[in-house]
Amino acid sequence: MDTRHFLNASRVLIVAGKGGVGKSVVAAALANAAASVGLHTLLV
Repeated sequence: MDTRHFLNASRVLIVAGKGGVGKSVVAAALANAAASVGLHTLLV
């Protein structure tokens, strides 16, 4: 899968789920992946 195409498919990604399942880690990994392919990234 082309990472840049996947991350460009949407302007907003929402990571949701119950507590303690790794949402913060997944959100940080997605932000890091977007930044590594040159996209502007904001993690809130």
